[in-house]
Amino acid sequence: MKLEEILQMYAPDRENLLAVLHKIQEHDPDSHVSGEAIRRVAAWMKIPVSSVFGVLKYYSMYSTERRGKHVIRVCNSVVCVMQGGEELRRETDALAMKFKDGAETVFSVETTECLGHCESSPVVMFGDATHGHATKEVVEALMKQHQEGGSHDGK
Repeated sequence: MKLEEILQMYAPDRENLLAVLHKIQEHDPDSHVSGEAIRRVAAWMKIPVSSVFGVLKYYSMYSTERRGKHVIRVCNSVVCVMQGGEELRRETDALAMKFKDGAETVFSVETTECLGHCESSPVVMFGDATHGHATKEVVEALMKQHQEGGSHDGK
């Protein structure tokens, strides 16, 4: 879906900003909101570019950097860190490097604030799906499923 098509889906009201940015990122081949898209949204809504950029930087689910086809978020809440979240992040980063498709990044790994599943920490999020009691083995199995085309993240 092209940027213009996305903008036509919504009224140019600031209350639609989050939905518009989400839709742009969802349909971007590099899973991000580009500088050009930021400028177009700002002009369309008649708000400063800095306002759009500020929203993108405030919410951790948005990215202005190119990312892999699949985004893996590792929770860094205190509880997840206490249950091995930092080590899981390092292991997930290493696994993501093994799953490169030539020069193309397949998995991008990010740290995110609390995912709200402390009872099953450490927690990772693949796309829209959360996975508790995550281990290196769980993450590797999920990566294999996603790489083989079996999307289990609601997309």
